[in-house]
Amino acid sequence: MNRILSKAAVGVLLALGLAAALWAEPSDSMRLAMEQEMQRTMEELSLGDLKRPCFAGFTLSRARTLQITASLGAIVRSDLSPQDRARVRLLVGSHKMSNENYMFSGNWTQSDDIPRDDSRRGIRQVLWRIVDGRYKEHAEELEKKLAAIAQQNLAPEDTSLPDLAPASPLTYERTAARVEWEPAYWQDLARRLSAIFLDYPQIQASQVSLYAYQAEVCYLNSEGTWARYPVRVSAVVAEARVQAADGRDIEDRIEFFFQTPSGLAGEASMAQRIREMAATLIALRSAPLFEDSYSGPVMFEGQALAELLAQRLFSDQTGLKAKRKNILDPSYSRYRTRQALENPLEARLGKKVLWRGLSIKDVPGLEEMDGQSLIGSYEVDAEGVRPPEELVLVEKGVLKNLLNGRTPTRRVPQSNGHKRLELTANGLAEEIGPGVVVVTAHKSEPYERLKRRLIKAARSEDLDYAYIVKKMGRATGGSNRDQEASLGEPVVVVQVSVKDGSERLVRGAEITGFSLNALKRVLGAAKEPYIYNTMLGADSWRQSWGWGLCGVPTTLVVPGALILEEVDMAQERRAVTAKLPAVTNPLEE
Repeated sequence: MNRILSKAAVGVLLALGLAAALWAEPSDSMRLAMEQEMQRTMEELSLGDLKRPCFAGFTLSRARTLQITASLGAIVRSDLSPQDRARVRLLVGSHKMSNENYMFSGNWTQSDDIPRDDSRRGIRQVLWRIVDGRYKEHAEELEKKLAAIAQQNLAPEDTSLPDLAPASPLTYERTAARVEWEPAYWQDLARRLSAIFLDYPQIQASQVSLYAYQAEVCYLNSEGTWARYPVRVSAVVAEARVQAADGRDIEDRIEFFFQTPSGLAGEASMAQRIREMAATLIALRSAPLFEDSYSGPVMFEGQALAELLAQRLFSDQTGLKAKRKNILDPSYSRYRTRQALENPLEARLGKKVLWRGLSIKDVPGLEEMDGQSLIGSYEVDAEGVRPPEELVLVEKGVLKNLLNGRTPTRRVPQSNGHKRLELTANGLAEEIGPGVVVVTAHKSEPYERLKRRLIKAARSEDLDYAYIVKKMGRATGGSNRDQEASLGEPVVVVQVSVKDGSERLVRGAEITGFSLNALKRVLGAAKEPYIYNTMLGADSWRQSWGWGLCGVPTTLVVPGALILEEVDMAQERRAVTAKLPAVTNPLEE
């Protein structure tokens, strides 16, 4: 489906001082280079007695990235860079038994730079070099995998499941407008927004960054699938940190995602929200510390609810994503057991996993809601598979399906088009993930009535207070995608008095022992929906204070608030707490 800019959109682009131009048609030389090397790979690649390739997939991306960072009104970084990359996936053996789904398979794709100009020979050489190296590695991995199978007494289903599910060949092309970014305009915007923090001298560190990524992606596989489409995502990110009197750091960030400049929030709106974030941080600086352990009803609202669901339903190994059980090498199995196991949630398909009042579906083609651009929208996944218009994951609390690509699992043997492109600091990767997630509460009520329900529930538990979590941070840890990441820390927590309903901020709380079972016991939901654009899988150690567009572009549409009947909270544990500065911040003079 071709996308044509409206006159209004063009006007916005021109007002911003940007020039738009259509992507050039895919060059004959680029596609020809991919087709020629694909043919050579499948017809000629062999070495001695090693198994031959049974599948290959080439992904070429021509991208530009823009990063501008300003602090206190001054530019500290401004980079506009090309990022032209080739990625190769290669399976050796057969679709039924290949080098994949083995503990030492590693990342099944490898990438390298391609020539920036339209060089068919240069592209062919890069593809040839990657394929040659991967073929030798993967052929050896297959032999090791077969040896590992022979040394174990495996269940028949562990060896009979194919390594690659079939998919119908697809031809798909889509064009979109390319924006010629003018760094000077965005530098001025970053200066103005970052200068807001000059009015808040208690803040020790702050910055405002613009991250922009736009690419033309071409995908070809050995089964005849060809896809070409744009990938565009950008964000303005404001970050700040304060230090409380006891030395504890408190950090927060606010993100404004957009795909084209016309979709960016107005500067006045962004400035207002940045000021609100700064004021909240300063209030938290002197807020009382969360002292008691707590087990009782907690209301998650807005961003906090969306982030909580993103982390527990789609970022964790036990969420709504299919995961294949890998073949282990007997010599090393005890060290990598967790990474090799399948998602235990798969065994609960057809059973209740959430509150009966909740349904969850993925609607990948939904591009806009209430005038807001949804960055998770897509039409074809990274494997050239078109997702269904709607994929029901949970229906009235009952698990119906899991997201999956072409790697079959016992209960999800086919792709449902959810092998997403993932942005990294080094280009594109692939990861199972949703597009536009719509969470529906079948029973809902106005926010104020929901808050009264929260107080009533806390009173019935003989509690003096209830808690409202208004904002949560990114997940921490999990540098390996197969490792479970810790739940992000609550950033903004409000303590609500059961006696009179009064509220006060508290700091230093953490949520402990949170599992999917907590989402079975819901006391109520707010009517108003909340739209949340995010980069799924971008944990705090990768994204904070660095390249800010890591992860899978995702949108969650969630109820305005949910009350969970029982959540355990405690004072956060810190291994190190810094001392206060020896000299006051010069901005306070």
